[in-house]
Amino acid sequence: MQTCLGENMREETLICEIEELMREEGFKVNEVTYPSTRKRALDLICEQKGTLVIMKICRDIDKMEKEEANVLKALSASLKSQMFIVGLESKKGSLEDDVVYERHGVPAVSPQTLRELVRGSNIYIYSGRGGYYVKIDGKKLRAFRESRGMSIGDLASLLGVSRKAVYEYERGVMAASIRTATKLVKLFGEEVLKPVRIDISSYNEITYPDPDIKIEEELIYIMIKKGFLTAHIKYSPIDIAGSLKDSKQRVVFAIKHKKREKNLILKIEDLLRLIDVLKAEVYAIVKDSSEAKSIGDLGLKVLCEGEAKHLVSNMGIKNYTNKST
Repeated sequence: MQTCLGENMREETLICEIEELMREEGFKVNEVTYPSTRKRALDLICEQKGTLVIMKICRDIDKMEKEEANVLKALSASLKSQMFIVGLESKKGSLEDDVVYERHGVPAVSPQTLRELVRGSNIYIYSGRGGYYVKIDGKKLRAFRESRGMSIGDLASLLGVSRKAVYEYERGVMAASIRTATKLVKLFGEEVLKPVRIDISSYNEITYPDPDIKIEEELIYIMIKKGFLTAHIKYSPIDIAGSLKDSKQRVVFAIKHKKREKNLILKIEDLLRLIDVLKAEVYAIVKDSSEAKSIGDLGLKVLCEGEAKHLVSNMGIKNYTNKST
């Protein structure tokens, strides 16, 4: 019990440190506290000039479970946001600064690396199976090599690698070791390297969580037909998130799940704190009229389940978000 409490306190301390870091870098920051269990898909949502960043904070990044990572990726895709796991260590030891790690397809970084990334700095080193690697810009490497009259064999000799390795670098299918990348930079400059991509488009495999209840399934289906990037979200105050592909419009729904929620109040209170950062249209969908009043009194727009189905099905999501009050 004391061990669990100690771990929770260390996690909370790290969350506070990252929250302060992002504020220092000019971001609006809100902590996500729902659900209160450890299995929460995200801990911070940050916004600066329209750029949204969502984060899960884990001292040990290996404690991030695959299901949680899938939810984080789905939310990032549906909100068109950047995403990170921020931590201090893995089972292999402390996280190095200026290196991007990965956990279940989500980029994982140290606090200092996070600071460099949000400042717009390029990070070139990533952790992969067997060590640290750097991606090479194959077209530039070939152009630089040929401009100096070097053959593939000449460059291979200078780098201490095989001709096949140089050929694969130029094709863009093989990453270089840090040692080889350092030699390339000395020869041709930093332009020959490719920075690590950390935007959602660089992560192709996204497993979207299945809807839990019928209303979620219906809304997601219609939103997708209307051109929204949409996902069902678990382990967060958000149940459905969506954004138009060619627009800044974002829509978020909170929906009561009888099996795991006695009422929506805790979820809604957490969601209300996130509205300013999310820059989204936010709605609660309820069945009970008394519940609708208590949530409406908190200041959130409320729709009964039947009304939500009717409006979304017959008016289209654009009209629905514009005309709901």
